[in-house]
Amino acid sequence: LTRWAGKKGGLYPNDATDALVVDEATSTSFEALNKTPGHGLSVEEKKAARAEYAKGFLSTALTLLEKRIKGPFLIGDELTIGDLSIVMLTDMICEEDFDYVDPSLITDRFVGLAKHR
Repeated sequence: LTRWAGKKGGLYPNDATDALVVDEATSTSFEALNKTPGHGLSVEEKKAARAEYAKGFLSTALTLLEKRIKGPFLIGDELTIGDLSIVMLTDMICEEDFDYVDPSLITDRFVGLAKHR
């Protein structure tokens, strides 16, 4: 659905290699959200699980996303659905909508993603 909307809105590249990068960024951003631990846990268990998640999979995902950015946007000069997906994830963290994941993860450690916002 996201790809369809991107194509309809001019936010999805025609080039196959660029499309692959956009798909990877979109999938990685959503996967980072979908794998977030915490449902059904006590507050203390959730804090601990999120801290571990931030150090592990979330940091791995953010590293990949940051490495893929090739200009002001993901694939250079064109805004894509991949960019919007990255911003959705990083904004949730920076705006403290991602419980128990400190915004400094983005602002201090993933400066390229902070600039991308």
